[in-house]
Amino acid sequence: MQNTSLDNISISNLKNFLIKLSVANKYAKKDFATGNLELKNSAEKELRIMIQQLKEELEQTREEKDNALEDNKNKIRELSNALSSIKTAMTEMLEARQERVKHLERKIRGAN
Repeated sequence: MQNTSLDNISISNLKNFLIKLSVANKYAKKDFATGNLELKNSAEKELRIMIQQLKEELEQTREEKDNALEDNKNKIRELSNALSSIKTAMTEMLEARQERVKHLERKIRGAN
């Protein structure tokens, strides 16, 4: 190993060297920070894209759910109307049958 002496180094040269080293270190830190920032930005972009896709899927799912609910409501109304019609028809048939039974009873009593 060589023994280096600091006796031959001028103070101004040492000062300039340290300034240049300091400036180079700042740029290196800035480049490193920028690299991290770019990584963060790319990860952030990916997350934003994923969030946007999830929002779109959620909106589509909501629309599908709303459409299905509307279809179900319409089917329920149709079935309710059909049941109401059947009930009305059955009531009319029952009343007609009761009238027929009464008519036959009167006929039987009149025949006796």
